[in-house]
Amino acid sequence: KPFEDRERHDTRQAALAKHRLERALQEANATLEATVLARTAALTQSEAQLRDLFDGTSDLIQSVAPDGRLLFVNRAWRETLGYSADEVAEMNIFDVIQADCRDHCRSFMQRIIAGENAGLVEISFRAKDDRVVVAEGQVSLSIEGSRPVATRGIFRDITARKQAETALRSLNTRLDFLLSSSPATIYTCEALPPYAATFISANLTGLLGYTVKEFLASPGFWADRIHPEDRDRVFAGLPRLFAHGTHLHEYRFQHKDGSWRWMRDALRVVPGP
Repeated sequence: KPFEDRERHDTRQAALAKHRLERALQEANATLEATVLARTAALTQSEAQLRDLFDGTSDLIQSVAPDGRLLFVNRAWRETLGYSADEVAEMNIFDVIQADCRDHCRSFMQRIIAGENAGLVEISFRAKDDRVVVAEGQVSLSIEGSRPVATRGIFRDITARKQAETALRSLNTRLDFLLSSSPATIYTCEALPPYAATFISANLTGLLGYTVKEFLASPGFWADRIHPEDRDRVFAGLPRLFAHGTHLHEYRFQHKDGSWRWMRDALRVVPGP
């Protein structure tokens, strides 16, 4: 009987210990579940806030896997290039890169994945409606442990700026042609003594023998080469220019070969900014 009593006692103690262990395990699981739920809710809220932040900017933001898959793009990216979220989910970054820019894109992505800083990057995107969108920005690398998992890019649409630069280059080309083919030399100068030249067309060389660099090198270059007998008359007429906005005068100017050439200046005041 004493043996049976000890066995029943040990059995009860084992049952109590098991019950306490199961209860402690249930409480630990409940605490863990509550913690996971709280952290999941906080993470979900944080991700929502981050997404709102990304979607609220006009910059084009993208995250790209090493194989080129688009992992994330923000609203500005989708709206600028004309793709829906469902379409983006099935796309590769090279689906939206302009054909002549793909090799450049692959090159800098490989450099970034290798740990290099690619600096400021320019990319030509191809929109859904075949528009070319030129963007400029920075690309960084996302790493988990020691493994690169994505590149992150933030770009700004500079299409309008590039179009303006192209138009300006075209305008300058036409202007250079007109200036070089004109029989007259066109120049601008400051409104105060010594009336330093700020621009002069390249056909100056054929007219007076000087290069543009020589003419612009010294502030008094123009004034110093007016014939001494004409200098006072020329400067005395300048107040009429500022009073009336235009002025015409003739004077002798020294050619690079030392000879004197008669010049006629048709001057016009250009308002400042």
